[in-house]
Amino acid sequence: MLKKYSRIIIFALCVVLTLAYIFSNSLKSQEKSNDTSTKITEQIKPIIDPKNKIPTKELNHKLRKTAHCIEFGVLGIFLALLFDSIKKCFDKTDIFAPLMFALSAAVTDEYIQTFNDRGSQVEDILIDFSGAIFGLFLVFIFAMVLHKRSKT
Repeated sequence: MLKKYSRIIIFALCVVLTLAYIFSNSLKSQEKSNDTSTKITEQIKPIIDPKNKIPTKELNHKLRKTAHCIEFGVLGIFLALLFDSIKKCFDKTDIFAPLMFALSAAVTDEYIQTFNDRGSQVEDILIDFSGAIFGLFLVFIFAMVLHKRSKT
């Protein structure tokens, strides 16, 4: 019986761990969060901008937004796999459930930031949600390709 639910348990755990990572970053103070991202920016700036045309502050901002999008992209992948596993196990699923879950996570992430003076922006919710949609879409495309190959 546990084997029947093992995929659900594994992907639910992946979702929880991804959310824990995302929310733990949101719990950091603005100063600590910015220090961490600035250090990363300074390390990769010579690779991304070898001619030093982009100001560090601007590049840092873009990398922070990209990182949020990627974090939520990973969440979207795990949500797609989780809800696909639920569908296979129970023969029930709602196409909007992973979308609503991802949107709720994005809103919650921004809300958490209000507790440590980082502020909350609708733009960030949209970036996070877009990342999750992209992750969901990747799994959908991958599943379609696999399905098509199995029929040939």
